[in-house]
Amino acid sequence: MRLAVRSAPKADETLHAFVLRLATANGHDHPGWILAAAGLGSTFATAPCDLAGLSGLTGGLATVDALARAACWDARGREGRMLLSGKPVAASALALAHARICPACVDAVGTVRALWDLRCVSACPDHDVRLTDRCPRCGRRLGWMRPGPGICPCGAPLGSGGETADPGALSVARAASWGG
Repeated sequence: MRLAVRSAPKADETLHAFVLRLATANGHDHPGWILAAAGLGSTFATAPCDLAGLSGLTGGLATVDALARAACWDARGREGRMLLSGKPVAASALALAHARICPACVDAVGTVRALWDLRCVSACPDHDVRLTDRCPRCGRRLGWMRPGPGICPCGAPLGSGGETADPGALSVARAASWGG
């Protein structure tokens, strides 16, 4: 089986975010069906696994190597470190259990940047707004199994604007950004 809409991960997109974007592009209300079709478990983005099934769903457009680079797996030979966009980062510096988004980025490009998985980053360096990890309507924390990058399971849109970030948070975000 191949997906009708196929893509590869963007340079600054984690595997969680890629699968969420891919599910949305193919008209599904959450990414669980892609995971099932690819034979992947719930830890696919944080624990090494076989990504050939996911690559196959994209018709090879997303290569196994590209998918592995988007994963946040242990950095081999570097204890206590995980890879984020292919760069080793202290595992304790990552916040992977729940998604955080920039409402303006979700509106503009429909993606979730890997940079936002760093605990120290609380603002978007492109839009000068605070990241959000909760739905403005229902208050639910944002997970990865939702209808799309900019939609909460309750149906509320997560985009449009956002609160202005303080200068300190923007400085940290800009310093942490690797230009992905």
